[in-house]
Amino acid sequence: MNVSLQLTIGIGAAHRNQYLFSDHYLNSLLPGDARWSAALPEAETFLAWLQDLYAREKDQLPEYNEDQLEDHGMVSLAVIG
Repeated sequence: MNVSLQLTIGIGAAHRNQYLFSDHYLNSLLPGDARWSAALPEAETFLAWLQDLYAREKDQLPEYNEDQLEDHGMVSLAVIG
C-alpha cells in the first residue's frame, strides 16, 4: 500500500487542485516519485517555519499593507500562494 506524505498546514485539504494537474497524479503518482520523498525533509522544515511565522503574524496580517507584508517575511508567501 502506498501512503501519501502530503504535508498540510492543518486548515483544509492536502491540496486545492486548480486542475493544472489531475487528482490521480497528485494523489497517486506524485507521492511514489523518489524526488517527492527526497524533498520531504526540506518541505517539513519549511512548513514548520511557515507555521511559526503565521502563528506570530496572523492577528496583524489583515492590517498590513504590501510593504509591511514584505518586511515581515511574506514576500515568498505571495509567490507561493
